[in-house]
Amino acid sequence: MWNRVGLVWRVLMQLCFLVTSASALAQKKDSLLRDTTLIISTTADPLAGTPFTPSGIPFYDVINPSREGLRPTALYSSDDRIFVGLRYNRFSKDWAVDSTGYKNRGYLNYSITQKAFSIGYQGIFNQVIGRWSLFVDANYDWVKWMNFYGPGNNTKELSNDNDFHRLRFSEALLSTSLQRRLGKQSRLSVTSYLQRVKLLNDDDRLFTHMDDGLGKGIYKPKNFAGFRADLLLQRLDDLLLPTKGVVFSAGVSHVRNLNQPKLVTNYLAYNRFYIPFGNHLVLSVENGAATLFGEPEVYQMNSIGGNLLRGYRRDRFLAETIYHNNNELQYLFDAPAKLFKGKMGVMGFVDQGRVWKKGERSNNWHYGYGAGLILVPYRKAYLSIQYGISNERKGFHFEFRRSL
Repeated sequence: MWNRVGLVWRVLMQLCFLVTSASALAQKKDSLLRDTTLIISTTADPLAGTPFTPSGIPFYDVINPSREGLRPTALYSSDDRIFVGLRYNRFSKDWAVDSTGYKNRGYLNYSITQKAFSIGYQGIFNQVIGRWSLFVDANYDWVKWMNFYGPGNNTKELSNDNDFHRLRFSEALLSTSLQRRLGKQSRLSVTSYLQRVKLLNDDDRLFTHMDDGLGKGIYKPKNFAGFRADLLLQRLDDLLLPTKGVVFSAGVSHVRNLNQPKLVTNYLAYNRFYIPFGNHLVLSVENGAATLFGEPEVYQMNSIGGNLLRGYRRDRFLAETIYHNNNELQYLFDAPAKLFKGKMGVMGFVDQGRVWKKGERSNNWHYGYGAGLILVPYRKAYLSIQYGISNERKGFHFEFRRSL
């Protein structure tokens, strides 16, 4: 009997990502997906005994996601949502993550949910200037979108139609980043970029019905040049499933509008603590804030929602200044050997946050709460399935990460 249970469990583990990604198409749940990338390969080589693979062939290529050559992929990402495509990887003979060599990747994707193509190139060149590595990203996306309820802390959901609260645009981006490791887990990065954004004029959407001038005369392409510096300091006992440690990050970006004399400077800060209680309980406390100065376009404002405020859609609240607080109590334990080798857990969470818009008076705080399941099969991948509830929506959130 247990052999059958184990087989059924592994099949379910293969299918769970597809099911959760497909839920993005459901009303009131699509934008609750976290900003993660799930890598699914249909051309992986046989690897007997790897997780999620009762047949010996990895259906989800999370263990060896970086293979040379051309291969089809099916992914979920915050930019293209659910999509299929082609990817070509090429590495130098001495390639090693964060160490030596170079890696090049070209891709062509078709977004099933957005019904549009995207094309791009990504390159990593390790230690090109001393201990600094170079990251290059160039892409063009015919359709991207963000949720838009209008700027402010008191905005309301005016329609059950998800498209009504979506703002669509096309984007071209070229960025170069120099990154240096600080110790084993921390990093410093400096990025420069050029960006071109063109809003799409969709009828019968909130953005086109705004009466404060936001939706008028802004559909011409706009060009931007920007600079950003980021510092990540962290010390964790385990990068895949932390139970003790601290994360701190801070960043500043400066963007110039090349079409008009407008400047935007944005400051960001984030921290997260993991505090163990005994052998099984872990308390996670997360705080984040951002504030900007200048004359931003609406899509340059800071926002909370989605993974920053579970129970709400991504980008639900939009303004110059934001703050969010996320608290989780996790109970972790060894997974039953009949299911898989690794860790499992359950969690409960409470989130809160708000935004501050210039000229608006508001004392409202927004809250979300819920529970979730944690799966860490074979200590190779982390999957968290969460159900968030707020006074506005209910829906699932998913977080996925893998070890390198």
